[in-house]
This record gives sequence, C-alpha cells and structure tokens, in this order.
Amino acid sequence: MMAILFSIKGEYYDKFLSFMNPGLYSAYSKKGSEFIRKKRRINIISYYFLSAITGFNAFMQIRLMASIDLRPLFGLRESLHFALVILGAIFLINYISIVIIKKSKTANEDLAWNIILGIVLAIILIVIISIYILQRLIF
Repeated sequence: MMAILFSIKGEYYDKFLSFMNPGLYSAYSKKGSEFIRKKRRINIISYYFLSAITGFNAFMQIRLMASIDLRPLFGLRESLHFALVILGAIFLINYISIVIIKKSKTANEDLAWNIILGIVLAIILIVIISIYILQRLIF
C-alpha cells in the first residue's frame, strides 16, 4: 500500500522518511535532488518487491499450515532474545546505512553497497537461526 502511495505522490516518501529516520533523511538531503529522486525510485521498487515476497510468504504459510505441527519452535524467552538481537541489528544497519550514504557518490553505488550489506546480514541471521534450530533438534 505504501509503494502505491509513494508512486502517486513523491512528497509522501520524503515526509515518511523524514519522520521514520531523520538521520538518514538529512544524509539524503545533503546529496542533492537528483540523488534523492533516484534513491526514491529505487526504494519504491523495493517496496513493491517486498510486498510481493510478503504476499507469497503468506500464501505459502496458509497452504503449509495444515501439514505442519503447530507447536511453537520458539518459546517466549527465545523470541525475546531474537527480538533484542534484531533490534540491535536494526540500529547497526541504520548507522551503517548513514555511513554508506555519506560515502557513496551516486545512487547506484549506494544501492550496490546496501545490497551487499543486506546479503551479508541475511546470511549471518540465517546461520544464527539455523544453528539455534539444529541445536534444539539435536539436544
């Protein structure tokens, strides 16, 4: 829904970003209007892409729910630990994103570094969760 709204009126994206992450928005605004326009377009495409992935995931979860044991794999204690790790990761990613935006010269360079950062962090998260799940299944 946000992607559609941001596609219709670009000013909404600027207001949203300045409200959600003022530090990142100020780093964007220092780069100039052409950089902001390209970055806005890239982020709106990312929102569409994430919406499609989320919709597909919800569809698959509904289909698989009947064939999976519904006992929760994680209890409240484990979920709290993961939530704290994710919160720390969000602050770290925000800081790194601001540094990347300040160092990059073009919006494409910023996109490339953000993709690399996202892939590395996704791999780290998948490894940590996989180790935890395997540890619980073995013991």
